[in-house]
Amino acid sequence: KAIAPRTNIHAIRFDNTGKVTDLNMLSKNLHSTLLVLRGSLFTGKVTQLNVKSGRAEIHLAGTEILTPDIVVVCGGVSSANLLKQIGHLVPLIAERGYHSETSSAQLSAHSLPMVFEDRSIVINQFARGLRVAGFVEFANASTPPDPQKWQNLEQQHDELGLPKPSAWRRWMGARPTFPDYLPALGRSSKAANLFYAFGHQHLGLTLAPLTGEYMARLVCEEKQTVDLGRFAIERFD
Repeated sequence: KAIAPRTNIHAIRFDNTGKVTDLNMLSKNLHSTLLVLRGSLFTGKVTQLNVKSGRAEIHLAGTEILTPDIVVVCGGVSSANLLKQIGHLVPLIAERGYHSETSSAQLSAHSLPMVFEDRSIVINQFARGLRVAGFVEFANASTPPDPQKWQNLEQQHDELGLPKPSAWRRWMGARPTFPDYLPALGRSSKAANLFYAFGHQHLGLTLAPLTGEYMARLVCEEKQTVDLGRFAIERFD
């Protein structure tokens, strides 16, 4: 008599964790807090970073030039082009990722992110829907996305037996990644008022609060709790 092979299924659960469920709400809350602290939000496209008399100045699209007391470059993968303009060596790549998101929530509101190792995907619950994410793609940031990657994620979703949504929202983004997988945090050696904070690869949102604390201490010339020297962009010179 033939005996059917036993299928072993294993899982690891991590408790006492947290996540952001609504990125739009997070952005609005940060903006509101900035206004409460008497800050202001100015939007414009930076076309050039220049150093004049030892200080950084910002050239916007058109003819406007800004000369702020402090400049912090934290523009993700686009930060490389700006710092290269003033002589920094920035070996940053676009480590691109894809996700497809359903148009409505499907799991419990308290669902934790689920990693399916055999499928190389992550399924995560957000306020407005379920997200299926995966893939690491090395390409130029401006290269058009590959539709087959979205199709693969959506197929994986269906194969797991989850209800098919009426529509998908598709996203592709360029994660800023250095060869050593460490971010660039510090004060520029090219201008006294120039700082930078970027290159967090897949962990930008996760490391943002800690990065903000470190950069605030650096800009305000307060004592640091860690040595930021190992994160200096000059490590690639």
